Amino acid sequence: MVEIERPAKETYRFVGDKNYELTNHLGNVLSVITDRKLSIGNPANNFTFMSDVLSYNDYYPFGSLIPNRHGSNTAYRYGFNGKEKDNEIKGDGNSYDFGARMLDPRVGRWFARDPKEDEFPNMSPYVGFNNNPVVYNDPTGESGEVTISKNTKTITVTSHMIFYGTEASSALAKSTARDVQKKWNAANGKVVIKGVTYKVKFVITGEYRPKLTPDEIAKNTDVKNNYIRVEEENNKGVSYMDDKNSSNTGYFLKRNIEKDDSSTEGHEMGHGYGVNPDTPDGHPKEHDLRGKGQPGIMYARGTLVDPEYQYNPNVSAGSKGGTVDPDKRKVLQSDIDELSLDKLNFDKNGKAKLGKLTNKYHNDENPSIFKRIVNSLKN
Repeated sequence: MVEIERPAKETYRFVGDKNYELTNHLGNVLSVITDRKLSIGNPANNFTFMSDVLSYNDYYPFGSLIPNRHGSNTAYRYGFNGKEKDNEIKGDGNSYDFGARMLDPRVGRWFARDPKEDEFPNMSPYVGFNNNPVVYNDPTGESGEVTISKNTKTITVTSHMIFYGTEASSALAKSTARDVQKKWNAANGKVVIKGVTYKVKFVITGEYRPKLTPDEIAKNTDVKNNYIRVEEENNKGVSYMDDKNSSNTGYFLKRNIEKDDSSTEGHEMGHGYGVNPDTPDGHPKEHDLRGKGQPGIMYARGTLVDPEYQYNPNVSAGSKGGTVDPDKRKVLQSDIDELSLDKLNFDKNGKAKLGKLTNKYHNDENPSIFKRIVNSLKN
């Protein structure tokens, strides 16, 4: 017999071929390093190493490179927002390809119009990042997305309310959005995620879209869009969102929301966000708050409260005028807690979705004789 010894398998790898991008919360490439470690000083008695840096970049808010604070020993293709640079015509870092269109970071404007400009009539179609590149990034050049800012320790919840219906108007859409934003920001909410405390900020915008169609709503994929019909009456006699445990569509009564600083729209948007998901009606389980002070925004009409929060503080609890006055409700930290922001699945760019899409179009449920005549003439 002959004994054959198999030589040990040789293994090897090249160092310096792998590149790693170091990014911030918006996906901006701040530095590129390789897998090679560079020793400092005399290797015989010094075990200190430093990274092999291929490039480093620091940006102005809209992506323009800061002079004397960037450099590269190789032509690295990616930079601001993680997008590919187009340096052929406008110079190094002065044009980025976002897929849907190109960005000029020196002025924070796109070279082409927004392909979704119909969804944002209050904004120029050339504006980048909703004019707020510190909070928003723009993965495709089509619309802004909410991010967690680890630098400012802020979570921003963004909603866009789109009104339609006979009683809807641009002024009402804007005042309603303003009321919702004011109510939810008044809580000065906070949330703790992985041991870090974040401020919670709400940005709510409103738009009147008189020619909105059922097909537009059905095809919507943006969870930020909330479609609300506004009329004098409906079959339920109250303002509502379609699903009490999370929805982006509903039906508001004009009389409930036309007064400045009304709480109804803030309450209904709470249903849209999915506050109190463990109860069938989206309201807190308690119905008697006497002795417990300020009622939160999500308590339903008919809740028993201390006299100062009643319609009429001079009557006994439970009698006519002896239940919670909706306009005396406030968003509390407990309401912020019920949003469960700490349980959302944030992607690598710090974005997450709050709420769900119901995408339901509402017809006018209770048109007056006058409205019916007008509608018949239109048709």
